Amino acid sequence: MIEETGIKPVIGNLLYIQQFTDGNKEFVEFFFHITNNEDYLHIDLSKTTHGEEEIEEIDFVDPAEAHILPAFLTTEELEEFAASNQSTRVFSEMK
Repeated sequence: MIEETGIKPVIGNLLYIQQFTDGNKEFVEFFFHITNNEDYLHIDLSKTTHGEEEIEEIDFVDPAEAHILPAFLTTEELEEFAASNQSTRVFSEMK
């Protein structure tokens, strides 16, 4: 994120863990709360090392209305969950 946007994220709590397989490989993804999300509202890609070369568009999307992966993010109340003190939620496709 720093290399492409020039902004260092402030990492908050670990919100979600997702575990899944793709063929013969097992993957684990970690989703953290970025507490300085406002810093990403006005990014000047010309001030980055190569953001203009790699980023065509930057925008915040509503996960409930956009096609995003992982799918569980489309049904989670992200802001509410990030503001709570609930335990990390684990989503696993492992059997």
